[in-house]
Amino acid sequence: MPKLLRFAGTGGIFHEIFRQSPDRLQASAAGRVYLSDDKTRGNSTMASTALEQTIYDKYGGFSAIRKVIFSFYDAALDSDVIGDFFEKIDMNRIVDHQTKFVSYLLGGPVDYSDQRLSQVHAHLGIRDFHFDEMKDILADTLDDHGFDAGDTDIVLDAIEARRRAIVS
Repeated sequence: MPKLLRFAGTGGIFHEIFRQSPDRLQASAAGRVYLSDDKTRGNSTMASTALEQTIYDKYGGFSAIRKVIFSFYDAALDSDVIGDFFEKIDMNRIVDHQTKFVSYLLGGPVDYSDQRLSQVHAHLGIRDFHFDEMKDILADTLDDHGFDAGDTDIVLDAIEARRRAIVS
């Protein structure tokens, strides 16, 4: 039986589909993902039949992710490396935005663009070592909230993919 693979899709970036060779994954103009079937000479079957629960759903959706983000900011505020970024910030607002962003990364019903991430972080002077500290704190927080190591890796990889949008 094929192994499961995390896949980037449009309604959130993580869905699980059966592992296929990358050249067999095809995206339609509508953003649906198809697996080409070599046996039927180019005919495709919609991959949604193989979709399973998103990481967002697996850990309890928005309210559960919000608890994770509250814990993350408790630790971030205590950090000597990144704590100063949050001194004069409306924490309710940033927790709300970060909850939506992490929900998006986990496959939730939210959408974020790298362009928007760049716009909101451009003036902050975030450097690679700040970004690394944030990832370390987030990894610890996800672990504290019972995330599987593989799921934590997926979240951190998704955040790492946005490093250039955040670091100036």
